[in-house]
Amino acid sequence: MSSTIWIVTMALLIENSSGISFNQPKFSSCTVWNTNATKLANKSLIGHQPTGIFVNTQNNIYVSVLLNNHITLNRTNGTSVMHINSSCTGLFIDIINDLYCSSANEYKIFKLKHNSNTSISMVVAGTGCPGPVPNMLDHPHGIFVDENFNLFVADSHNNRIQLFQPGQLNAMTIVGFGAPVAIPLNRPTISKTTKQTIVSPTSACINSETSPAGRAPTIACQNNPPYEVGRNGCGKCLNLTKSLQQSVLVNVTPYIDLRSISFSVESWIKPTILVTDGFEHVIFGQCAKLRNRNCMRTSIGKRGAVSFLFRGDTLTDSRLIPIDVWSHVAYVYNLTGLTMSLYINGTLQVSNGNHGPYQGVANPLEIGNSAQYGSLYFSGCIDEISFYPFARTNFEIASTFARG
Repeated sequence: MSSTIWIVTMALLIENSSGISFNQPKFSSCTVWNTNATKLANKSLIGHQPTGIFVNTQNNIYVSVLLNNHITLNRTNGTSVMHINSSCTGLFIDIINDLYCSSANEYKIFKLKHNSNTSISMVVAGTGCPGPVPNMLDHPHGIFVDENFNLFVADSHNNRIQLFQPGQLNAMTIVGFGAPVAIPLNRPTISKTTKQTIVSPTSACINSETSPAGRAPTIACQNNPPYEVGRNGCGKCLNLTKSLQQSVLVNVTPYIDLRSISFSVESWIKPTILVTDGFEHVIFGQCAKLRNRNCMRTSIGKRGAVSFLFRGDTLTDSRLIPIDVWSHVAYVYNLTGLTMSLYINGTLQVSNGNHGPYQGVANPLEIGNSAQYGSLYFSGCIDEISFYPFARTNFEIASTFARG
């Protein structure tokens, strides 16, 4: 499906306000609405299936219309101004008349500059893949742009409000899941009359998953891995399917150089198949090349045994991770003592020395596979992955598990 935005010029009584781009009629407190509506536009003017509307301070009505992959340019008193390949779930005009459209189905926010001589827009937020990280959106709905050109997005299926500052592709979460102060939201939208959050009945989410400070990742999708409701019924977990060869690349720069640091990796996992093929299946890794101590992975192997590997340098636990059950796993490498340690559900399972040092060059991080090996895909859910550039203590790991 595609969407066309039409502009219809109307004469309206408005109260103009500096720094405001949208119509704000001034009504008496005794105003009563007429029960009989007046038709402003019909399908011959704007087309079938209107999906959004915006009235600016120049008395123009912008209407988003869902069409079957074609656009009609010359309708009486209506002008086509923008065209995208999906429906707009939110419209906004900023104070310099730039036009914004949120597309729930494309997971993006589009923008068309007011002086553009084309109806083709640019993407200002979202990657085209649904996800919960700072540069991704999942079914965005209402949008608001303030006088400083900050873009506020109701990231509906992520249950949060995102703030994209001018020119930035990574957002800050200001309300909802992942915000500094936890205020639960359930499918939020944004009102155009203020920067108000319209909240439907809240869920019981109190989870506070966050990325380590300074390491908010940029995510690239491989075969569109789906995100589903997280471990506590809050947020999102990555739900990967081995047979579909799904994985995620964490391509933030500068890349983390594991050769010179101690580090810890933790996550909650819920594998959905019992591994019987004799291979490891990667949860998290950084693999520069297939050479000894050049390929770091945290993996689950035969019948659910977890391993910490540098290639040719491996630590494996005998305890087996069950399928279809959430388990907390932690992997710690201490450069000073050259020790590897494995934890399951907050408890140290195995630890010994003479491991490393890791020798692989800095490279992107991977979730759900190791591309250098080709096909070590994980099947199941991965949630709350945390990377720490230091060796976490027994107490810290036990505390993370205890918080649930």
